[in-house]
Amino acid sequence: MRPTLILLTIASLAFGNLIFERNNGPPGCNADNCARAVTGTRNGPATVYSHQADCKSFMQVTKYKHHPPTSPTAVPTYATACSGGVRYSSACSCWGFPVVTVYPKPGHGHGHDNDHDDDHHDDDDHGR
Repeated sequence: MRPTLILLTIASLAFGNLIFERNNGPPGCNADNCARAVTGTRNGPATVYSHQADCKSFMQVTKYKHHPPTSPTAVPTYATACSGGVRYSSACSCWGFPVVTVYPKPGHGHGHDNDHDDDHHDDDDHGR
């Protein structure tokens, strides 16, 4: 009985540290039900990789010269605990994904030759 009690104590301390670290994630990360729906690991690594790819895409803002910035606005269906894009963005920030602004090469997407000369990425916070 005593070894079991010791193992349970050690396990609870280990998991307690994980929970503590997750609740103190990066700035902008609200460790709530939305974050658990997005960053949870219960469904295995393939789901985690898929959700991370979704977050990376969602956090990307594309800026063409002389056009307003564009970014995805649809929240994935697995993130029903998120009430919208701001909450979903917060959940993605728990993984450390910042908002990134991309300046595509000329002729990529909008067909304008006077856009930026090179692909360029800026870490930017556009109020998400």
